[in-house]
Amino acid sequence: MKIAYQKFIEDYSISSILNHCDDISYTQKLFILTALFEKYDKDTINMALNDYYINYVSLNRHDMKKIKCILIGLCNRYKKEGINEKI
Repeated sequence: MKIAYQKFIEDYSISSILNHCDDISYTQKLFILTALFEKYDKDTINMALNDYYINYVSLNRHDMKKIKCILIGLCNRYKKEGINEKI
C-alpha cells in the first residue's frame, strides 16, 4: 500500500506531510487523502496539510484518531474563506 500512497501523492501533487505520521498505516493515509480529494481541490488540501504539520506534527501533538477530522476542519476553514474552492 505504500507504493499506492506514494503514487497518489505524486499523481495529484499532494504534500507528503502524512509521511511524518508513523503511527498510521499507508492504507489509512491513502484513505484520508482520497476522502479529502473527493471534496476539496489539491491546493486546499495542501494548505490544510501544511497547517496540520506546523500546528500538530512539528509540535508532537498529532493523534492518529483525529487526523482526518482535523484535516477536514482545516479544509472547511479554507473553503469557507473562499481560498481555492472547488467549482
